Amino acid sequence: MKKVMCLVLMLLLTCSLVTAGASSAPTELIMWQQWSGDTAQMFNDLVDEYNQTDGATAGIKVTVQQVEDENSEMMMQLMAAKLSDTMPDIIHVAQQNYNAMAINGLFAEPPKDVQDFIKGNYFDANADLAEYNGVYWGYPTENQCMALIYNKQLFADAGIKEPPKTWDELRTDAKLLTKRDSSGELTQCGFIFPFTFSEAMHTQHISMFWGAGDELYPTLTSTNVADETGIKLLELFKGMAGDGSTNANWLNWDDCYNNGKGAMMMMDPWFLKLNIYDKGIEGLYENTGVAFLPTPDGKPGPSMARGFEMTVSSGSKHQDEAWAFLKWLNQKDDKGVSRMQTFMTEKIAFLPSMKGYDMPSLWLPEWRDMYAQILAIAKNQPKLADYDAVQNSIDNMKDNVLLSSADPTEAAKASEAEINAIFAEKG
Repeated sequence: MKKVMCLVLMLLLTCSLVTAGASSAPTELIMWQQWSGDTAQMFNDLVDEYNQTDGATAGIKVTVQQVEDENSEMMMQLMAAKLSDTMPDIIHVAQQNYNAMAINGLFAEPPKDVQDFIKGNYFDANADLAEYNGVYWGYPTENQCMALIYNKQLFADAGIKEPPKTWDELRTDAKLLTKRDSSGELTQCGFIFPFTFSEAMHTQHISMFWGAGDELYPTLTSTNVADETGIKLLELFKGMAGDGSTNANWLNWDDCYNNGKGAMMMMDPWFLKLNIYDKGIEGLYENTGVAFLPTPDGKPGPSMARGFEMTVSSGSKHQDEAWAFLKWLNQKDDKGVSRMQTFMTEKIAFLPSMKGYDMPSLWLPEWRDMYAQILAIAKNQPKLADYDAVQNSIDNMKDNVLLSSADPTEAAKASEAEINAIFAEKG
């Protein structure tokens, strides 16, 4: 009898140890995000901090997986994962595809306190981009507003005292800032177009329409790409390319400014750190200026605010735990600090999407002041159906005009027909 009792006790002890071991295993959350290289490593370090502190206490472990393409490719991968019931728990996605993802049921609806925090703590443009059908689906992270970035030393060398404010001044200054050697070969261009970067080409076009008091997309299912503003803008660009004052059919955009081969460009604030500061190009960082995008009348016009959102997928089997991690990451701690906003502004030097948050500390004071003015009048990215397809049409139109000398009117009308067909297909 004693042997039987001992055997029973041993079995009970073994079962309790197995149960204790099972209960100690943390809940693993899979997160998809698009960064690579040093940026990915810095973000992974932040996630590790959670895993070793609050996550360890709560029994949660977050594992980050990189997804190369953050735009339509990520949406297709999420759709496939939904069908196979293998969706990640947390996703970091571009705002331009947010509506389409919400429509396709890829997001879990956030708790009310999360939505209240988003509505109350982020810039209106960024919070609006997180909203669809009355629901604020995720935390805005980075904030991008395109500005005119220019080399102050090259401007001074050309006798130009300030950046161009009007479209006419842009054309004139681009010519003055262009140089050729004795054989006529281009050695420095006045203006840099971001060829091969369709997102930037599209953002540039939308923002310059706004600066002209017009709308590239007057509704979410119509376009003015071939109206009077659209033709004038393409004629401006074609004239600049035609007189050789741009990098058209010459140098790649991301090398041109860095190498002192181009004097100005319209680009996002991340360029200042990732493509200038981090590369340690002597004197270039200090000699770079930031200004409003030129407009027809010279008055400051709005630039387009856009970025990414962090949210929980509809297929997550651990939604409460996923929201707990995102709260730790994005919401303010007891010192009023948001870990994610600090990461975005201090580690990557993006504009803050959260109100009352400081500009990147490594920026020059004049940049901070200029971007504060840009943010004050920024407008949100239009929530277009099939944003990527529309974006590609605008990019191809501009390539045809700038690189292949297509007629601006014909190119604009062709793009208009293509975009209208996209809108009609998507309803």
